[in-house]
Amino acid sequence: MKICTMRTFGALDVIKGTKTGKQTKSGTMLKNERYSFQVAYKTAYTTILCSLELESDISSYVTLREERLAPCSMTVTDKGYVLSHEPTMYPDILAPYENIGITCRKELWQATWVTVTGNPPVGVHKLKFRLKNRDGKVLAETSFTLEVLNGELEESDLIYTNWFHYDGISRIYNEAPFTDKYNEILEKYVSAAVVHGMNMLYMPVFTPPLDTQIGGERLTVQLVGMKKEGSRYSFDFSKLEKFVALAHKCGIKYFEVAHLFTQWGAKCTPKIVVETDGEEKKLFGWHVASDSPEYDEFLSQFLPALKECLQKLGIYEKCYFHVSDEPSEYVLESYAKARALLEKYLPDCKSIEALSHYEFYRLGYVKTPVVSTKSFSAFANVKGVWAYTCCTEKQNNLANRFMCFPPQRNRILGIQLYLNECVGYLHWGYNFYNSYESRMAIDPFEITDACGAFESGDSFIVYPGKDGPLDSARHEVFSDGMQDYRALKTLEKRIGRKEVEKMLYAEGFEKNFTTYPMSASWHLAFREKLNRMIAEK
Repeated sequence: MKICTMRTFGALDVIKGTKTGKQTKSGTMLKNERYSFQVAYKTAYTTILCSLELESDISSYVTLREERLAPCSMTVTDKGYVLSHEPTMYPDILAPYENIGITCRKELWQATWVTVTGNPPVGVHKLKFRLKNRDGKVLAETSFTLEVLNGELEESDLIYTNWFHYDGISRIYNEAPFTDKYNEILEKYVSAAVVHGMNMLYMPVFTPPLDTQIGGERLTVQLVGMKKEGSRYSFDFSKLEKFVALAHKCGIKYFEVAHLFTQWGAKCTPKIVVETDGEEKKLFGWHVASDSPEYDEFLSQFLPALKECLQKLGIYEKCYFHVSDEPSEYVLESYAKARALLEKYLPDCKSIEALSHYEFYRLGYVKTPVVSTKSFSAFANVKGVWAYTCCTEKQNNLANRFMCFPPQRNRILGIQLYLNECVGYLHWGYNFYNSYESRMAIDPFEITDACGAFESGDSFIVYPGKDGPLDSARHEVFSDGMQDYRALKTLEKRIGRKEVEKMLYAEGFEKNFTTYPMSASWHLAFREKLNRMIAEK
């Protein structure tokens, strides 16, 4: 009887208990992309301390990370395409190996996440893996063959953003927002997002009025210094300028300005701290109505000054403004008034809004809708539309990045965004380390469902490491989906969009977000087909 067993699997396989699926022994990648797969191992005896050895001519391009378990306390009731309807644990946290190395637990499949990056040389490469005990004895071994094809992905034209929650970074690392030390950590969070395909960053000119209970408040994360003398305001944009420089250094190209009014209806003003009579005061917040003359006067001075700063930085044309997140048919009047203020002072600005109600778009309240994939059919004929997913996109095989979804149900969104001609994609939770409505802070290693409000995995996609973020398996898989989008765009430049769409229809897709091939093996084979077509052209 073998002491240990090793196998290789694709990044779309869930290695949990003994349900490991079909082995994947080989794969292809284009020169400038990320490629991931898993090496799984199991011991038949009691716990064994081991190390994993890699032998390959491209070992310098390879990163190995441990897949650690995370609790999935809130699952989805959607029938069929779900891994589990019961609370459980999944290998989701990707972390560097500590000095202890690998601890093989008896009769439990565990895995190493293998990532290949950095433009490895074209050709066929063998990656050999050996699991050794502390005495250097080989307990098990396996191998994976990776072919690097002579082709490259085009840069993405999809605008992709995850909302950053800057208070969580401040609390976790005990650093005041936007100080030098805080910015060092923030840079790592932004860089990790950019590496995984993100190119737009949420800009907290003042504390974002998002996911905050009525009457409550979140930690102040305000980039713009403000002072009021009499009826006149003055603004200090020095922190904002540093923020933009940091973002550009990481590779960010677009920015979202924090919402100008409170969530779900624009009834109140955001928390805005202003120095008055030598003292910092919360001049605006839940206690000030959105249509108050005081806020009108503030915006009349702030928005033109902000525009001037953004123009000076050369980014005004790449900035998008928000009024209020997810307005409904019950708040038409308050939203219309708030929208009028934005257009009064910034008539030429670009703006986007997450919404699910076509009526808002039909009546002209929203310039560019960011539409829930659940409601997308109502906007099927709208040009320039964006898409978003959150906790409501969980029925009828809709894609999402919940822990209880098969990874392919996460990755498939990249192809769907292409086929549905989306201009951008938005997700609200990059690192929301709070409970629902930010009533309390949480430990994301222990609580993954915002205290029972959202399906596990919805509110964050990275975990807080010692001095920066730890990726999740879901983050890597979603990144693969963004690369699928780029692959389709790259092929489109060679054979035309109509031919690419024909290919997708022939594979079983329809121009919606619910009909697609539900198979990890299909997905890997289809991507290999795209890779070879790109490399041959």
